[in-house]
Amino acid sequence: MTERLLTLKEKYLLLAYHPEKGRPLSQYLPFGLAGAVLLELADMERITLKGTRIMLNDATSCSDPVLDLVVKEIARARSTKKIPAWINRFVRFRFRRLLKTMVLEEMIAKRVMKKEEARFLFIFKYFKYFPYETRKRNDLIKNIRDKVLRNQDVEKDILFLIALVGATFMERRVFERSERKLANKKIKEISSENGMATIANETMKAVKSAIVASIVAATVATSAASSASSH
Repeated sequence: MTERLLTLKEKYLLLAYHPEKGRPLSQYLPFGLAGAVLLELADMERITLKGTRIMLNDATSCSDPVLDLVVKEIARARSTKKIPAWINRFVRFRFRRLLKTMVLEEMIAKRVMKKEEARFLFIFKYFKYFPYETRKRNDLIKNIRDKVLRNQDVEKDILFLIALVGATFMERRVFERSERKLANKKIKEISSENGMATIANETMKAVKSAIVASIVAATVATSAASSASSH
């Protein structure tokens, strides 16, 4: 049977889930997934940048339910929006759950991931997602390490994954502690100098900016709550 190729968003989720615990390795997974979806559309030339705003070039079906969903969302917008606005839209609770579930279900159909039911406090049901087998995940990590630490030639998706790993603070999941200082430096260089299109670079900046904004908002909200409770 011919092995079905993984999309960029599927490769990112395969990296972003703990292979033994079945849960996300990063709380910023929704941001990375949104970025991966936009990168796929840009690579297909379905979207481009006009100034700083995303323009939809082609609204026909991508033969991919997740990409089709996002294309319809962009097509429905009353006005063009900048990349950060779309990232923020796609990480809202309803949309981010839908995107993640759709991608995971496709990965299950490809026999890349498997789903197991679990219970919290023996009452609340939720699902864990594990690699069907670890070879693909290990190969992705090896390719990322080969490029970052040894500057070996890799395919374009690996360059995108490296940028996504850096943007969503997942370096420690791929590199040993002694490697991280060099890895962080190389990831920044690769993200800005690997010849990715402007829209790809802007997407990475938007993902990281959105994450920072979410951290600041959460910190402010926590501080405000603590201050209120102390009075």
